[in-house]
Amino acid sequence: MRILALVLSLLIALSSPVFATCAGADLRAQLAPDVLDRIEARAARIPYAEGNLWRAQKGAAVIHILGTVHLGDRRITPSIERLRPLVEGAELVLLEITQAEQIRMQNDPGLILMPGSRTLPSMMSDEAWDEIAEALKDRGFPPIMAARMKPFFLSGILSIPPCAMTGLHSNEGVDATIESMALAKGIPSRSLESLDEVIQIIDAFPMDLQIAMLSGSLPRPDLPDDMLETLIAAYLREMVADGWLVMRELGKDAAFGGKPEFAAIMDEIDTRLLVERNRLWIPRLLAAAGPKPIFAAVGAAHLSGDQGVLNLLAQEGYTLTRLPF
Repeated sequence: MRILALVLSLLIALSSPVFATCAGADLRAQLAPDVLDRIEARAARIPYAEGNLWRAQKGAAVIHILGTVHLGDRRITPSIERLRPLVEGAELVLLEITQAEQIRMQNDPGLILMPGSRTLPSMMSDEAWDEIAEALKDRGFPPIMAARMKPFFLSGILSIPPCAMTGLHSNEGVDATIESMALAKGIPSRSLESLDEVIQIIDAFPMDLQIAMLSGSLPRPDLPDDMLETLIAAYLREMVADGWLVMRELGKDAAFGGKPEFAAIMDEIDTRLLVERNRLWIPRLLAAAGPKPIFAAVGAAHLSGDQGVLNLLAQEGYTLTRLPF
């Protein structure tokens, strides 16, 4: 289940950025040729399937849009540094969640705790909780602190490989780096959504679904490292849609032992964490756009697709141009 949790945590950007120091392998290379052909054929039908950096323009209004991975990696650093002129030339920088909002969550732990006296150990089998507790210990996270956490957030913690936990509190993630560039030049940064709105989206996931995601199988210990590398490799290739489809393919067997409900769960995650939030952001992007360029950084998974940010902007009359990353 760590695969599914990894996807979740990278989508929502609610934990501090992780600077990846793991030595995983790109699992895309291990997929069968027919599976890769199917993924590539599907990706080819998806609008804006490739590209991490775009310019959306409508008249004098210009929005530079960066797809991020919400974490840091030394291989990504040169590309982000090349974005400095776009960031410093912006009137406003928009992020999914600013560092100030993340700090607010850290200072209000009640946001991520279940209400009342409910505990996860009482809602799961002893075997499932023991397995989770061991995984938490591997990450230096006391299980007693996690017992009352909402399952969705605990899934996010378990998604981070133990080798990356040392960088959990760094500010070297892509989003944080962009925000720091803006701050250094006195350019204001703003969240595209409030923390309360994100919490509401997460709380809308049924508890039995959250428990199912959390209590699923924990595969071999090195798999989170490999999944992290697989995602970063796709990002470096700028294969946005392909990377997401690969993650779904790899997660199909690891999550729920390949049971059919995995596809339904992923579809619900797509709808709630991607589509609904994309539609929430578009009016705010349009309202912020003006005679001077603005810069927006959102998770790369939000860019592509019929309901992706780029296609939704195109439907609003914006012309999209892919830029070198």
